[in-house]
Amino acid sequence: MKLITLALSVTLALPVAAHAEKVPFSVADTNAAIDVSSPTLNADGSLVAWSVGTEHKASDSFTTDVWLAASNGTKQKNITQTNDKNEWAPAFSPDQRYLTWLAEDEKGLSQVFAYNLKEQSVKQLTQLEQSIEGYLWSPDSKRLLLTLTIGAMPPNDAGTPAPVVIDRFKYLEDVVGYLSTQRTHLFVYSLANANLEQVTEGDYDHWLPSWAPNGNAIAYYSRRDLEQHRSINYDVFIRDLDGDKQEHQISTFEGSDGDPYWISPPAWSPDSKRLVWLQGGKQKWMYYHPWQMVMADLESGQTSNLAHLDRNIYLPRWSADGMSVYALMEDKHVTPLIQVDVASGEVSQLTHGKHFLMDYAISANNQEIVVQRGTDNQPFELYSVTQNKPLTNFNAWIEQRQFANTTTFSYTSDGHTIDGFLVLPADYQHDKPLPTIFRVHGGPVYQFSHEFMIDWQVYAANGFAVVGINPRGSSGKGFDFAKHIYSDWGSVDVDDLLAGIDHLSKQGIIDKDRLGLGGWSYGGILTNWTIAQTTIFKAAVSGAGTGNTLGNYGMDQYAIDFEIELGTPWENLDNYLRASYPFLHANKIKTPTLYQCSEEDLNVICGGSMQMYQALKSVGTPTRLIIYPGQNHGINVPSYLTDRMQRNLGWYQKYLNDNQSSAAE
Repeated sequence: MKLITLALSVTLALPVAAHAEKVPFSVADTNAAIDVSSPTLNADGSLVAWSVGTEHKASDSFTTDVWLAASNGTKQKNITQTNDKNEWAPAFSPDQRYLTWLAEDEKGLSQVFAYNLKEQSVKQLTQLEQSIEGYLWSPDSKRLLLTLTIGAMPPNDAGTPAPVVIDRFKYLEDVVGYLSTQRTHLFVYSLANANLEQVTEGDYDHWLPSWAPNGNAIAYYSRRDLEQHRSINYDVFIRDLDGDKQEHQISTFEGSDGDPYWISPPAWSPDSKRLVWLQGGKQKWMYYHPWQMVMADLESGQTSNLAHLDRNIYLPRWSADGMSVYALMEDKHVTPLIQVDVASGEVSQLTHGKHFLMDYAISANNQEIVVQRGTDNQPFELYSVTQNKPLTNFNAWIEQRQFANTTTFSYTSDGHTIDGFLVLPADYQHDKPLPTIFRVHGGPVYQFSHEFMIDWQVYAANGFAVVGINPRGSSGKGFDFAKHIYSDWGSVDVDDLLAGIDHLSKQGIIDKDRLGLGGWSYGGILTNWTIAQTTIFKAAVSGAGTGNTLGNYGMDQYAIDFEIELGTPWENLDNYLRASYPFLHANKIKTPTLYQCSEEDLNVICGGSMQMYQALKSVGTPTRLIIYPGQNHGINVPSYLTDRMQRNLGWYQKYLNDNQSSAAE
């Protein structure tokens, strides 16, 4: 249920003609947003590189290229220029000679490729017999730190896959599949002689490494519990690369120090004497507790909290002078860039306004800061914080579109302030209540923010009001707000949703007789919970959801999470029966519901949607099931994404419009 964010893309739009007539968004725009991501700066801040994702219609896929420009946004150049291949993870070498990235070689294995910035030529730097999952440059630009997965059982001589041998507690991971004999380890690759040296060992995985600025050590995360990964007790380790090459455990907290899901490597201070990483709460609270910054003095071994903010923090990075740490902070509706003074803990917000930041880059000399920024009416583009101006405009096509009107609102539910987004059709005159679609977010601990939502725009363009509420259990408002639904899904979050209906209907905006509901992941789960408790919604779309937690036990990637939050079924059956309420009370569901799932999803298994569909068929409630072949939790086939958008719109049109359109058939 943890949300997997998927950026949608198509071919690069041409400049928009001046004064062009604006047209409404349509289903055809589903994959139109070009994905601008992964910003990186060279050491002196004079160059910026990034990834650009577009739809490749011939192969029905998304492909990415690496782009390069001066850091003021001029001289933009597509370095890789491949329509049918992917190049990703751009990075500059510290000596500023190369721009590198990952791409598949002739064998279909991902390797490191390099563009010589002076000679303007490309060469392949690595030629391993397996795919590279991640890489980092050494500070002296002579070595690469590689992340590789090794130990998988090879097929036999006839090419038949080996039996899957499992001894881990958690043995499934979406996209990866079975977690069998393979382990993730770190290797140092010498560019001078192509020597590959394994630097971590043992029956453990190692994630998100970072290289000390002095070049003598690396830091990374690993989980060393004795029961084969039965906890979320990740810890921070340092491995010396010189001398005795010993490993040292830095963190001792019995909880998450650097959960890989946070995608935030440990950050070294410029003098290599301090380390900052992210730490969650006690294991019991998992992702309900906001992860915070912790700093360790490596000489004394002392650790301390670095400005407890009660908000999720991402991607901490040190300033060049070692006096402060930068990071992204998830606040209500927004994710700004902040700077924390190490000595005082004072926090300065560096970006302001109604926007959502996904990533950022800071040059080694701190002379340039670039963020990946999106808004309600703008897909992700690169923006220079230092120069206070946009650097890219790949999504100029949106200037031809007529945007819906997006506002925020708040109301009270059971004494708590609940916030939400309201999207109204561009031509709405406030003269009559509108058929309304309530969209519920994934997570469960996540939030709707000021970010570009193509589906909301399509719904509004077709005459619907769209509401996105952040009920109790959402992130962005601290630990106490998030933990309200701990081991109690479908309770107060449903109450908050229904209170939102009352609030908006009193204003004459929404038509209570024509309400739709839907979401993906936990959004699909909460949809099932809601329609099992009320009949106020006349149409629902449940995507990648489930209603039978008991029946899903051991079938998805959440074995650890479920046992922490609910216990085991044989010792805590009541918890599992309650968590399976939608399925066990399917006879109460009267709302026509469209179920959708991805065939190979191990995050929220397709079986959860199949069971709910079968139950509604049994009791005679109108329903339909759509299965997307070969897909994981995040759908990545353009035609499937378009299909999903069309079916969602059609289902709502059929049951919410006055004319009872048959567009869903």
